[in-house]
Amino acid sequence: MKINHHRAFLHALRSALLIVAGFIAYEVLIEVQKYYKLGYNQRKIYKLMFIFMVDLAIIYGVYFLFDVEL
Repeated sequence: MKINHHRAFLHALRSALLIVAGFIAYEVLIEVQKYYKLGYNQRKIYKLMFIFMVDLAIIYGVYFLFDVEL
């Protein structure tokens, strides 16, 4: 069985970046919640949207930088 190391590395890199971006996004959202004093339902929606956008940006970034479809 032949292993494509380049593709395996990119998958690992993407996963690591998504995890780190999730933690960073969480910290940013905590600060935004404190600043705007948002209600509980608004916080859940904003967290979901922000983390989704960060994940999309990372996946598109890897795709365009390395020209590999993940």
